[in-house]
Amino acid sequence: MSKKLTSKQQKEQLNNLFAVYNKRLGRLYSDYVKKLTSLGYGEDVLKDDALFNFDNFPQLKARLNDIFNDYYQNSLLCYKSGITDGVALAYNHDEMVIGGYSVLTDKAIRVARDTAAATFISNRLKTKNGLNLAQIIWNYCQQTKSEFEMAMSNTIADGIKKGSSAEEVGKSIRKYLNDPDMMYRRYHTIKVQKNGKKKDVVTWRRRRIIDGKVRFVEEPLEKVGMGVYRSARKNALRVARTEINSAYHKARNERWQNEPFVIGQYIHVSPQHNIDDICNDLQGHYPKDYVWISWHSQCICTSDPITIQGEEKKEFYKRLMAGEDMSNYVSPFAVLTMPEKYNQYIKDNSEAIVKAGMRGKLAWHLQDNTKYWAHLLSPSDRKKLGLKAVSSKELILAKAKERHALRTKEQIDKIQSRWDKHRRDYYNGLVHNLLGSKSVTDIKSQDLFERYYAIRYAIKDKKSASEIASLYDRFKRGYQTKLAWTDRKVAMNVMKVAAKYGETDVSSVLSALKAADYTLARKEAKTLANTISAIKKDELSLSALIPDVNKWHKQFTSKELHGVYDAVEAKLAQWQSLTLEQQAKKLQFEAIDFLGGNMHGVQQKYATWKVSQAAYLKKLDEVKTAIDWVNINKAYADVKGYKTQSKIYHKLIYDLEHAMLAKDKTLAEQLLYEAKQKKETLINAKAKRNAKNVVFDTDQFSQSRKDAAVWDKGNGAKADKTLVDTASKQWIAATEKEKDFTYEYTHHYCDVNEPLQGRKYDNYQTKERFIEKVNNITSYIEKNELPTDMWFTRGDDGMKVIESRIKFAGGSMPNNLQDLVGMEMQEGGFMSTGSRKGKGFNTRSVIMNIYAPKGTKAAYVEPFSAFGCGDKRSWDGVSRFSIYSSEHETLFQRGTRMRITKVYEEGGKTYIDCEVIGQEIRDLSYVKDSNIGY
Repeated sequence: MSKKLTSKQQKEQLNNLFAVYNKRLGRLYSDYVKKLTSLGYGEDVLKDDALFNFDNFPQLKARLNDIFNDYYQNSLLCYKSGITDGVALAYNHDEMVIGGYSVLTDKAIRVARDTAAATFISNRLKTKNGLNLAQIIWNYCQQTKSEFEMAMSNTIADGIKKGSSAEEVGKSIRKYLNDPDMMYRRYHTIKVQKNGKKKDVVTWRRRRIIDGKVRFVEEPLEKVGMGVYRSARKNALRVARTEINSAYHKARNERWQNEPFVIGQYIHVSPQHNIDDICNDLQGHYPKDYVWISWHSQCICTSDPITIQGEEKKEFYKRLMAGEDMSNYVSPFAVLTMPEKYNQYIKDNSEAIVKAGMRGKLAWHLQDNTKYWAHLLSPSDRKKLGLKAVSSKELILAKAKERHALRTKEQIDKIQSRWDKHRRDYYNGLVHNLLGSKSVTDIKSQDLFERYYAIRYAIKDKKSASEIASLYDRFKRGYQTKLAWTDRKVAMNVMKVAAKYGETDVSSVLSALKAADYTLARKEAKTLANTISAIKKDELSLSALIPDVNKWHKQFTSKELHGVYDAVEAKLAQWQSLTLEQQAKKLQFEAIDFLGGNMHGVQQKYATWKVSQAAYLKKLDEVKTAIDWVNINKAYADVKGYKTQSKIYHKLIYDLEHAMLAKDKTLAEQLLYEAKQKKETLINAKAKRNAKNVVFDTDQFSQSRKDAAVWDKGNGAKADKTLVDTASKQWIAATEKEKDFTYEYTHHYCDVNEPLQGRKYDNYQTKERFIEKVNNITSYIEKNELPTDMWFTRGDDGMKVIESRIKFAGGSMPNNLQDLVGMEMQEGGFMSTGSRKGKGFNTRSVIMNIYAPKGTKAAYVEPFSAFGCGDKRSWDGVSRFSIYSSEHETLFQRGTRMRITKVYEEGGKTYIDCEVIGQEIRDLSYVKDSNIGY
């Protein structure tokens, strides 16, 4: 069995079927108009000011008839095909709902489906109460022809130039056919009749152009065209929709009447229904033999079968599958009565119904269902409609007595069976009225179920009327008791909820409960529930600033809380333009210092001071969270910008991005920490891979090499010429981080060198930033090699600096100055030197002359140094300079090892000549966290 569709889905499929045939009819209409346009008309038609009429072209009559008959026959076939498809769709929809519970064989269903469409078409082609389907289609085809003549007349009146193509003429004609109102206007005239009554007289006038002006000339109504619309095409589409819809619902209705599994039908408006009309009034549950196809023309309502449910459904299926003949099965829950709204509708509109019936214009839903509404009319109205009048009581009894005497036992048994059914229907009606909109299956009580079925069994066993009435009264009392206790339970529950909110008054509910007036208690509870709902909304609005509003509401009134809200809101508005950090300070002061510290006796002045404090703390938490997110975003930009092929690192960034999108701050911070750690690991690993401990051969330290080495004793041009090309190349290739941190080092270096040298840096600095800065400077210098042997100079403040380098290399300071010769020393940090003689802090007491062999890792930083004469950080690597600073700095790699070759004193200064013998980059794990900063 196919998947069951919802009522909405079924309606959509039916609407799709309408659309298919709308398109087919539209194509037929377009072809018809195109053929009419393409007929050969003489140019004399353009000179004639009379209405265009096909009768004026006898030579085209035969061809015109062929075109007209072809349009008519194809239109009729299209309608028949639409009806057939509508019936097929109806059977498909029913098969999804009742296919597994049908008492009909597959063959019987196929035969019924095949004959249903043919029967419907046959009936519609018979003349009854007006025009049949063929005549209606004929008229709309004729109306199309008339409209074409009128459109052609208007086209001529608009003024067509001689020699206009058929396409141009057709375009003008289609303009009028698509909007018939352009050709006609309806005029209302109030005329006084002989009897003195006023009457609205409608006349139609045709649009014409006379003397260059648009005029509307009166036109007989029969020339305008009949139908709901002035447009034949719209009328044709309207009929197609009506016929297909009627065939669809007629087929379903006939199927349901033969299926005991169907116990009624639910007629209801569609989701697209947006006006209040008869469809809304008549919506409800109807007997399944109530013949319904629509309430009115182009009605979009629908009808769904009501089927057996619950245990009865299981039992029905079980018996059906066992082979039992269920065709005569009658459900005790079958819908037998009409909705009260329907009965009221008949009563309210009886006069109009009688008038329509006398004219032979009864609506379909009235024509086919007289048994369901005729009894609601007066005897005189029934007589006017030709319906049987109700006999007097005596006549009825006399005729009944005569009939009774002539009845056979079989007839008596049938009457008894109908009487039993009547009694079932009667008590089912009483139960239905008692339950209202509910069903017996909705009752959640085994005791009431048993009481209800006791009535059914008593009827089946032919108990007396008094016994059955007693059982019904027992069921009624039980149900009413259940309702009363339900009302009591609802009232008690609302009171429990009310206890959770401030400013709620339960006295009226409590009073009704004490008086055992549970109906009143539920009514008062409903009022109380509305009050609670309003309180909830009020607390929700307050919760925007005040946390735990419900808790505070139990201590203070809504008015007091709103006072706090307004005061806090006004204060926050004053701080709106401040930065987040400034707002946090303000909020911290207001909540902790001012309110918490009882400044100016605020706690004694305002009973609600704790509420204000809670509001400020809530806002403080939000601001701190916002600050955290700002920091997260900044840190994210940093880790995101790091270039690596590590899949683990990219996965961390991916997870971090999703945590940020999900606003999961805790997870984002954790992932950010992991990303930073991973980045540090990757940078260290890269530094280890790239860094090479430089060791020089012995011949690189020969006197001849030293004598031939570059030693700029002039204005610095020689040193610049030697070093600037390497500096240029590596600066252009450097990363932004390498440039930033190397430039920053030239401005202040203590945060880097002091921890590297084993000393404590007495300022704030994070470990993460220290490692990042060291690694970037290291990687930059590692790319810079001296292109030749060269001398550099550096000044130090006393021999303590020399001693610290000797100790870093693992040695100890000798007592005798000359004993320094031959000793090794190592710079733990990066080492700044002067690139020419007399520079590099040469005013200090200890001057080092440093010989560096070719290949030594050292970066020429004069062009971008903060104290150089170049372009600072913005150096493009291309520009060259001819003036050099007093520092004229070249920066050596950290871990540079030197051997002292000569020590002498001169002019109050100590000179130490040394040679670079190697460069060892240590892992940063040797640096103590306590030395990095605080």
